[in-house]
Amino acid sequence: MSVTAADIASLQRVARLPLALRLALRQFRGGLRGLVILIACVALGVASIVGIGGIGDAIAQALDAHGRELLGGDIALARMHLRAKPQERAVLGQFGQVSELATLRAMARVPGLGANGTGKQALVELKAVDGSYPLAGDLKLNGDQPLALALARPGTAVCDPLLLDRLGLKLGDKLRVGTAEIEITGSIAAEPDKLSGQAIYGPRLLMSIATLQTAGLAAEGSLIRWQYKIAADVAPNATATDDIKALAARLTAQLTNSGFLATTRLDPIPGARKAVDRLRQFLTLVGFATLGIGGLGVANAVAAHLVRMRKTIATLRSLGADDAQVFGIFLVQIMLLSLLGIGFGLALGTFVPELAIAGLAGYAPVDIVAVHRPQTYALAASFGLLIALLFTLWPLGRAEQVRAAALFRDEAGQPGVHLPSWRYILGTLVLAAATVGLLLLQAADRPLAAYCIGGLVLLAVLLFGAGWLVERGIGRLPKFGPPELRVALSNIAGPQSLARPVMLSLGCGLGLLTALALIDHSLERELMLSAPQRAPNYYLLDVGRAQQVELTALIDRIAPGGHFDAKPMLRGRVISLKNIAVEQLQAPRDAEWFLQGDRGLTYAAEPPADVKLAAGGWWAKDYVGPPLLSLDEDVARSFGLAVGDAVVVNVLGRPIETHIANLRKIAWERLAMNFTMILSPEPLSHAPHNLMGTVTYGAPLAADAEGRLLQAIADTFPGVAAIRVKDGLDLAAAVVGKVVMAVRVAALVTLSAGALVLVGAMTAARRRRSYLAVVLKVLGATSGSIIATMMLEYGVLALAAAAVALGLGTLSAWLVLHYAMQIDLMFSWTAILSSAGAALGLVLLFGIFGTHQVLRARPMPLLRAE
Repeated sequence: MSVTAADIASLQRVARLPLALRLALRQFRGGLRGLVILIACVALGVASIVGIGGIGDAIAQALDAHGRELLGGDIALARMHLRAKPQERAVLGQFGQVSELATLRAMARVPGLGANGTGKQALVELKAVDGSYPLAGDLKLNGDQPLALALARPGTAVCDPLLLDRLGLKLGDKLRVGTAEIEITGSIAAEPDKLSGQAIYGPRLLMSIATLQTAGLAAEGSLIRWQYKIAADVAPNATATDDIKALAARLTAQLTNSGFLATTRLDPIPGARKAVDRLRQFLTLVGFATLGIGGLGVANAVAAHLVRMRKTIATLRSLGADDAQVFGIFLVQIMLLSLLGIGFGLALGTFVPELAIAGLAGYAPVDIVAVHRPQTYALAASFGLLIALLFTLWPLGRAEQVRAAALFRDEAGQPGVHLPSWRYILGTLVLAAATVGLLLLQAADRPLAAYCIGGLVLLAVLLFGAGWLVERGIGRLPKFGPPELRVALSNIAGPQSLARPVMLSLGCGLGLLTALALIDHSLERELMLSAPQRAPNYYLLDVGRAQQVELTALIDRIAPGGHFDAKPMLRGRVISLKNIAVEQLQAPRDAEWFLQGDRGLTYAAEPPADVKLAAGGWWAKDYVGPPLLSLDEDVARSFGLAVGDAVVVNVLGRPIETHIANLRKIAWERLAMNFTMILSPEPLSHAPHNLMGTVTYGAPLAADAEGRLLQAIADTFPGVAAIRVKDGLDLAAAVVGKVVMAVRVAALVTLSAGALVLVGAMTAARRRRSYLAVVLKVLGATSGSIIATMMLEYGVLALAAAAVALGLGTLSAWLVLHYAMQIDLMFSWTAILSSAGAALGLVLLFGIFGTHQVLRARPMPLLRAE
């Protein structure tokens, strides 16, 4: 064979490489047998972080790019009950073009009676707009009809196609809303600012403000939200951030104490950006947990690789290689493979946002486009490299301490168990600190991230301890049963036991899936079964004070034994606590909602029938004096409030200073009318307002009787809106279901990483298992008995892992349900069986494959090595 000049040049280039790199590259000539697990573990973890970060980046980019459309302008001001006064409109007009709109909930009814004496009706989210709407974005109607043309005539409206389907209508038909009959002239295809208002419980019905006034729904005291969108003279993109903030500050300063709540296009959907950030942080932590579990797979793969490289290491030692050179050769080799895994992970993670965005198509009001930020890729790559180094350093350090003679002799046996030198222990600690520091540095909520990291560390310790207890517990059991069982139990309690790897690899993913199954089951039972038994049947909104007696009599006539409980209903915004403006307060995470937007409140002379006071006392029935406040105990605790502290609430554009008279325990899970704030009667009793009430049937009501009741309420009190409790529960269940599904997908990814770790652990122990199988064959064991032995071993480990996962999952579910949701844990056999089945299936599946590999081992090389 002739040697060309190109071959010589190639050899010269290789010769110029550092010795460690040259030897590491030469080791790859034999292939990557056993190291594919290392690459896969790193790739899966990195892909998780890239994918999760990419989804969050895409949503954040959509909020930035389409904030003006989502809000309907550059700045929006909203106030309950009161329409802007002429002088306030004049102030608004100084900042740009203004569009006025109003939103409320109402009942839409089909005129005429059905066969059973009742007509069709539905709760709608009503929006009334002026001629300037929308200032930003484009409200599209099916058929490309202009909105101005559809609403050109008085008494017309457009609606969500869902409303037409629900009521069996078509364009040109009429609906009765309030006291007016409204003709439907179009159906909505896209509404840009749909999500910028209050929660949506029904289909949209959109009309002009003039049509709203003819329907009698804009009466004084109605639960109507007046909004004013402003198109300011600023750049239409996100570069005008400072200008928008300055305009909003000037505007609110000129309208101080007016009761308006200002929102800008920088945060068009209140709380959405924060919710996205927190969800991204949570999922990033799940991705980090996946990468951490994958790190165990890296450690197993490195350990197995070093076992296979014993002769190579011994040869290098015999030729004079020192500890540093041996360490450097294999560190370079493992890092090259880790970089390969990181590259695969970055490439794979790129497609995750694309798939997620495709799944969101049709649900988002604006287009979401995948974003590939270099920071996200750099973060994922950094985590991948740190984790690979962290879990590689320890096994490499241990291999450095093994003598060459022992490496030549101990080909298949268990290497001595010892700690690496202090340099590697210190390096491991430094890498662990760097990984945690990077995770905290990128976290939006560092205290939450710190708690989660602590929880992950505690979980790892618990799983490791559970594996150790399984080993020790089985080791102390008396030997019993057939030989296969005794050998299987000895393997679990002996050297290179798989108990700890199985617990660490499967415990996290199975525990999370078990917790989710129990939480999902408990919520379903609470929302669908327990809650309706305790909850009222309907909420009635905008009941006039003069209508209460007549409405009570109507309910009693059609639904005998039914109860109508009505309370004054106003909306107000907290503007200061203990003389500190809310803008200067750092609200706790679980109580931010109390300071965001308008809160429902009421007044009462006497305490509610089922009130439970935690502190203070109720005011006298005939109390006249400075306003007093009864506050939810949980809210008070979150903000450090006590009896006597001052709370200022803006109601109807007027700031009212109150002092806390008592703190109440509120049972929110009953779904009855509960108010965070109850004030003494003065001065709210003189303010314009309506009532909010609940209807609770004394006995189950037949469908036709319920229809007659609702129809009678609609005919007699056209301004009253009825919300069925079951509809609200269905909506809550749907939202919870989507969140649980997203977390379940994350748990499955974590479980996939655990499966890879399990494969790596079994691969690392394969040579020991092969030697044991050969010895058993020499002693007369058949292949069937060897298979039975290993299947018994894997089955016991799987059941132990399922038991641990069930315990951890049940504890986690109880903590979440009891402390975060205040509902009882409902046990589910489905959760138990799914956890046990998943553990048994995974362990036996990989065990069968591993057993097949063990039985194929050639006996003579293994026996000679011993």
